[in-house]
Amino acid sequence: MSKKQKISIIIIILTLIIGVISFKKFFFNENRGIFASAIFERESEQIVNDIIIQKDSDNDGLYDWEEALWGSDPNNPDTDNDGTSDNDEVLSGRNPIIPYPDDFLTTKEKNNGSSLTKDDTDLTLTQSFSRDFINTYLSLKQNDNFTDENQEKLINVFLGETLSRESLAAPLSLSDIIILPEDADVFASVSYIQSIEKAIENNFTYSYFGNEIPVLKDILENKDSRGISLFQEAEDAYAGFAKTLLKIKSPSEIANTHLSLINSARIIAKNFKDIKNLSVDPLNALIGVKTYTEESKNFSALLNDIGRFGISIEKELRQKISEQ
Repeated sequence: MSKKQKISIIIIILTLIIGVISFKKFFFNENRGIFASAIFERESEQIVNDIIIQKDSDNDGLYDWEEALWGSDPNNPDTDNDGTSDNDEVLSGRNPIIPYPDDFLTTKEKNNGSSLTKDDTDLTLTQSFSRDFINTYLSLKQNDNFTDENQEKLINVFLGETLSRESLAAPLSLSDIIILPEDADVFASVSYIQSIEKAIENNFTYSYFGNEIPVLKDILENKDSRGISLFQEAEDAYAGFAKTLLKIKSPSEIANTHLSLINSARIIAKNFKDIKNLSVDPLNALIGVKTYTEESKNFSALLNDIGRFGISIEKELRQKISEQ
């Protein structure tokens, strides 16, 4: 090989190293990660406990998530305009969306929430709550035992059962992704790293990437006027990222991580879809916030794993230079 050819190869390898280092510096951070921080988790917990669960937009004593349960208007303290507030009607064993005197709940309705859920199809998570826990809920409300502690316990029991029986997003398997042959050379791995970096740059273009929880908190506290529909951007970004990754050829040694990253992005996309529908289904939005808080750490860790893979590729490239 001529000296000129060797120099050309070294330049190419150095260019590839720079590309790997660029990715590694941005995404590989053993201590920080992209999302994980104590502030991030505290704000997420505050959103769940102090904003979603405790929010009462019309100050009638009936929390917004309860309004969604009954189908009453969270911005109108007397939805049926019969002179009694929505909360007082519930405390009296009456339905807040049916005018007096035809609004008293029957024993059957109190036991299974039949008046609140017309059938078992297309129920929101909040409506499922009314069907499955209405008797306990009403007992706590009407006996003045609906304390913050009991409310949280009841919701957590329901959410725990829901999470145990429902999949947030049907996971894909290795057969769904493109895996390079085991004997693929190092340049194919470099191409993979560069493709991942490009996929991130092309999909995560919204300004609050990595700061979704603080932005959500500000929106819910009316400190940010953009509105919760803003998270359509985040939903589209994560869904688009997952679709892009399905088209990228993964080195065999990183295939499981690549697959996990796709599934993580799909879960987070669903989380933002649920968060976006807060006004319609607040309990599902609550699950969205809780799950996103955990899954975002997993997403960050998976990118760190790819960063580690990048380190190994960088070392291999440097070895090739030394051999020239």
